[in-house]
Amino acid sequence: MGIPNEIIIELTRECNLDCKFCFNKQEQSDFKPILKRDVFNILEDISDSGIKAVRFTGGEPFLRKDLIEILKKAKSLGLYVILNSNGFLINQKNIHYLNYVDLVLFSLHSIDRFERVKESTRLLKDYNLKIMLATIMTKENIKNLENFYKLVSSLKQPNLSEWFLLRQIPNETNKEPLSKADIKKIYEKVTSYNKKYDLNIKIANALPFCAIEEDLASISKGGIFDSGYSRIVIDCNGHYKTDYYSNDLLRSINEHSILDIWNSKEMEDIRNYRRVNNKCKECYYLEKCKGGLLKNETLRDFDNIKLFVSIALPTHN
Repeated sequence: MGIPNEIIIELTRECNLDCKFCFNKQEQSDFKPILKRDVFNILEDISDSGIKAVRFTGGEPFLRKDLIEILKKAKSLGLYVILNSNGFLINQKNIHYLNYVDLVLFSLHSIDRFERVKESTRLLKDYNLKIMLATIMTKENIKNLENFYKLVSSLKQPNLSEWFLLRQIPNETNKEPLSKADIKKIYEKVTSYNKKYDLNIKIANALPFCAIEEDLASISKGGIFDSGYSRIVIDCNGHYKTDYYSNDLLRSINEHSILDIWNSKEMEDIRNYRRVNNKCKECYYLEKCKGGLLKNETLRDFDNIKLFVSIALPTHN
């Protein structure tokens, strides 16, 4: 049956920034930050289950006053610790938190935030950790994509290991953020700029390879990081989920252990492609694309394809 590669814990939905594209933005009033004791219990469960990595995310984790205690606890259990942050709140007073982190992922979601992210990476130049950068493909960022390539290429940071792209996730104010034309532009630009700047930048989250007729597989990592194929999310309300942005809740941490959920019928159905539509099951790219987070039952018409946020799963409250 195996175990997840990673457990993601949403420490808070509170954030110091106000990104229009954020899928958590409309839900910030409907949460209470997960209690420290619950986080500690989850970390013990992760360690006892033999899972090697934990990722802390938000919102912005640096808004938690007990973040250092949580990071220390994770490291004391021998876990590989990943921290997602926008980098804006890192300073000389809290930089030592990163002594308990193995990999930090900074969000670089607009050009005007580059200098702040650059400063955050500079502060970490003497720390023994990896740095990654991620950029959401909004329409504005697609338009300015070459500027991102130029700026990231200018970073002379030895522990900067990767920069990747993320397709924008629908939210309440923008239910269809990417069109077929947008995806085609992303493909054309990424293919061109990868050659021009000698990089191998890819889209990291799930995207249906059949969304356009071009070879999306060549610039995509596929669906392995989504829908519970390799990891589980625990939101700040203590519910298991398959994705950061999924509304499908797979019961509570107070009722079930991580391996209970991982070995549940719902999760086994996902990993065995029982929730993928029949057209996807016939596709050569299934093992990599994994259905691309599609809810629609057929892919008969490229022009009418719709991108959704999760596979259709039963909801548990």
